[in-house]
Amino acid sequence: MTDYLKKISEIRNGDLKDFIEVRDPEGIQWLEDQVTAGVLKEFLCYCAIPHGTYEEKNIVDWFVGRFEEKGWKSYVDQGLNLVCDIPATPGYENVPMMAIQGHTDMVCAYLEGGSYNPLTDSVNVVIRRDEKSGRLVMSSDGVSSLGADCGLGNAAALYLLEDETLAHGPVRLILTAKEEIGLVGVKELNPHVLDGVAVMANVDGFDCCKIVAGSASGRRVTYGRKIESEEVNQDAGLATVEISVGGLKGGHSGFDIHFGRGNAIKILLRVLSEIKKQGGDFRISAINGGIRHNVIPVNASAVIVADDKTVALATKVTAEVTGDLTAELAGIDEDVFVIAKGADPVTEILTADCQDRMLTLAEGIFSGVYRHMEDMPAVPHTSANLGGIQCNAAEGGQYEISLFERSMGGKLRAEIAELHDKVAAETGFEAILMDGYEPWVFNPESRFLALASEEYTKASGVETEIKVSHVGLEPSVLGEFNGGVEMVCIGTDIIDAHSVSERVNLDTVKTFTQALRNIIQRYSEENK
Repeated sequence: MTDYLKKISEIRNGDLKDFIEVRDPEGIQWLEDQVTAGVLKEFLCYCAIPHGTYEEKNIVDWFVGRFEEKGWKSYVDQGLNLVCDIPATPGYENVPMMAIQGHTDMVCAYLEGGSYNPLTDSVNVVIRRDEKSGRLVMSSDGVSSLGADCGLGNAAALYLLEDETLAHGPVRLILTAKEEIGLVGVKELNPHVLDGVAVMANVDGFDCCKIVAGSASGRRVTYGRKIESEEVNQDAGLATVEISVGGLKGGHSGFDIHFGRGNAIKILLRVLSEIKKQGGDFRISAINGGIRHNVIPVNASAVIVADDKTVALATKVTAEVTGDLTAELAGIDEDVFVIAKGADPVTEILTADCQDRMLTLAEGIFSGVYRHMEDMPAVPHTSANLGGIQCNAAEGGQYEISLFERSMGGKLRAEIAELHDKVAAETGFEAILMDGYEPWVFNPESRFLALASEEYTKASGVETEIKVSHVGLEPSVLGEFNGGVEMVCIGTDIIDAHSVSERVNLDTVKTFTQALRNIIQRYSEENK
């Protein structure tokens, strides 16, 4: 922790340009903009401390230390959720309390085989020109995700709350842990955390100039079953082959599910299925892919044992599937690859029954948009993501298949859950992990929503869009604690979150921060 604190001190007291790699000269002017520079300094401090899910303690301790320096009262619960009460500006003490809410953890996506260690390494920040949009963006150096979800929203909130020129009523800052694995942390909060709170701004948004005022439910499930294995017949002349899928963009299974991006696990299953259809016979020794329930998998691989005929067939099928995917994913996932190559011999393989059960369940899990909303056809109503598969015959134990379902509710929510639970039961799997959250119901009559929309429009110069989101947001849970709190979700433009391609449109940092400032100030003025 000492090394991280030293780096943070250097950032806070140094020149911003010394800590951000600027690859486009125009980026310098944004580093000289007072608001943008102030928020980015806060964000760089955030990036200095590793803070993946379940690794939030160091960054929470850093927050507590800062709050103590300011004389702000805070507490941390057993789930590492942090709550801090910021006193009102003199004269604004009677304003009904406003909450600002975000989460401290990030999804630590990183390149396989690279040197980045999510447990120990800071995120390196770059400003560059985006090749596709032509806009200036902030990203990592390409070896890890950026962590703008939700670090940038938290950074803007801290920047504003430490600005003594901003007049405001009492503010409760709520920073939860373990948000990225199904809103786990917020569920561990004291249910009275919103007592006395009238309105809340969640800063976990992904679209500048758009306000989210409702969101989908979510269900996170891991199905497990004991691995049943047997020894390879070493006298049968069998070969070992590894089939690998990669080169995909991946992304967030809520924000990005409707783009039709490739799912590496589903592609791998497609290859294995096609080999069988064309007369191949193989046994799996290991199959692995995906990193998290709510992340679209970018890599997957299977190690199989087969005769020479099937080995040749595997090479043929991978080439055919690659060709098909090139057409199917044109303009979406153009770098996808599927390859088959020789691998080191193995000694253990799955039994035929065990293999069939696993493949039947994995193939039976729906992945993608299940249905769109009738009144908003561009918005998914219900979806699922096959997020992970882990099985190694040599290691024994159990094999696991993970998924994440999202729905705006109603019969489709129950339908997709029943679909997956039924095939799991039929194949002998049990749910070894299952949790979820309710939808956040849209309230078009909210006065705070109207105020936030007007102030966002003033800050951006663009008419603000009010929408519901297909992602799970913490207002879903917090609304169950206190249904009388009016809530909105806002943020910067974050593209390809939960991936090494994660980036932020740089100009939206100032727009979002100014909008949040205006919302806090106007609400306080109108209610003092």
